[in-house]
Amino acid sequence: MRTALILLSFAALFAACEKNEIPVPKHTTSANVKQVSMGGDYANQLFFSLDQQEIISQNDRAIWDLGFESGANGWHIVLNGAKLMAAGKTNYTVLADVHNDNGIIWDWDRPSGSYDSTAIGEWRNDEQVYIIDRGVSTTGAPLGKVKVIFRSSDANSYEIEWADLGSASGISHTIQKENSCNFSFFSFNDGGQVVTIEPEKTDWELCFSSYTHVFDAHTPYLVNGVTANRSGVLLAEFSGKPFAEVNYSDCLSTTFSEQINVIGYTWKTFDFNLSTYSVNSNRTFLIRNHENRYFKLRFLDFYDDHGVKGAPSFELQELVP
Repeated sequence: MRTALILLSFAALFAACEKNEIPVPKHTTSANVKQVSMGGDYANQLFFSLDQQEIISQNDRAIWDLGFESGANGWHIVLNGAKLMAAGKTNYTVLADVHNDNGIIWDWDRPSGSYDSTAIGEWRNDEQVYIIDRGVSTTGAPLGKVKVIFRSSDANSYEIEWADLGSASGISHTIQKENSCNFSFFSFNDGGQVVTIEPEKTDWELCFSSYTHVFDAHTPYLVNGVTANRSGVLLAEFSGKPFAEVNYSDCLSTTFSEQINVIGYTWKTFDFNLSTYSVNSNRTFLIRNHENRYFKLRFLDFYDDHGVKGAPSFELQELVP
């Protein structure tokens, strides 16, 4: 009997120590405060990785004009909204027949990032001449207008022909698709050239930059804020809890949006009397990246330590089960 009791005791002790009975510590992360700088004149376009919690690429926002959608079936063409660009279609199919922009109805890419709401729109069936207003420089100077025919696209590239608005002869270009990125980017500078802008689409989530917001469907205005990567990144604004209390389970009960401007620019306001910006730190934004990882973010300031604007600081934390 004594031996049996001892064996039962050891069995109970062993069972209590089995692997699947050992409590697993809850996985936690801490919030970090980050700051980026678009520059006092908002010249910088910054691409931010939530995984690395840092800027992984940046460029002068004025160095590109058009983005050509990558992917074998890609055909959409976007404008550089950071320059207040616009586009309008003519009724001509020959570049040399277009000499001015008289009668053009201008349109702008909508800030939501929807491919159904681009200024160029469906171009594949008519090969009409488009006039592109290249917008303004960082100092506000007009960058001029060009005329473009988008000839074709296939699984590997796009073919375009373009000229300055006052020129009679066109220049042909082939833009190869960069399938690891959302777009291949083209600039009309220096006779036309492909330029590298975005990092690979799986490497970043947020872009800090100027972009064009369209009020009342026909009033474009340059704003400065945050847009999201179009590939697999979803956004939401969350309310009802202080930032510190927002957790992983809140993400699971939240409806996320594909619109790239959910974070946008309205987390700050401008006081015209004081000529200063203030930040609403009570607004919490949730981000789901392409790996289905969740993050929360809130803004703290819009100025650096020297009082220069365009340097948002923000609190960022990954949310885990």
